Amino acid sequence: MDTTFNEDIFVIPFNEITQAKYGGSNVLLLTLAAQGKNYSPEHGWATFLQWKQAGRSVMKGQHGTRIAKWLKIEETDVSKERLIPRAYTVFHFDQTQAIETAEVE
Repeated sequence: MDTTFNEDIFVIPFNEITQAKYGGSNVLLLTLAAQGKNYSPEHGWATFLQWKQAGRSVMKGQHGTRIAKWLKIEETDVSKERLIPRAYTVFHFDQTQAIETAEVE
């Protein structure tokens, strides 16, 4: 049995707009979502607003995948940091389409 790691089989999910790779439990959540829906591994994920700013729209009827980002909050009165989770919904590139611009004559 070949136990060598093959990067072509497992691609770490990434943000299509920022190119940042997701980490922690988000890797598992996004990988399972992508495999379950046969999303192409060469494309990434982004929020609804990020897709809109990139000239794409999420197709009608599509459901996003919830992920969490841990934000560092500095407590000034105690001078220490706390981590708080922030939930985001992201959509894969395959769930989007290019926004058609209306042609003005």
